[in-house]
Amino acid sequence: MDTNDDLKQLALQLRETKGTAGIRIGELMNETNIKMTLRIIDHSKNLMASPL
Repeated sequence: MDTNDDLKQLALQLRETKGTAGIRIGELMNETNIKMTLRIIDHSKNLMASPL
């Protein structure tokens, strides 16, 4: 598990990315957000479809 210091270091790296690396991180974050949203929508559909 990541320690608080590890998470702070990661946040610093993400906050100060530049150039191609920054663009790539943004693209990966966007892709991850889209996947999470689709999973939530899928999960919600399954919950609504199941009988009570």
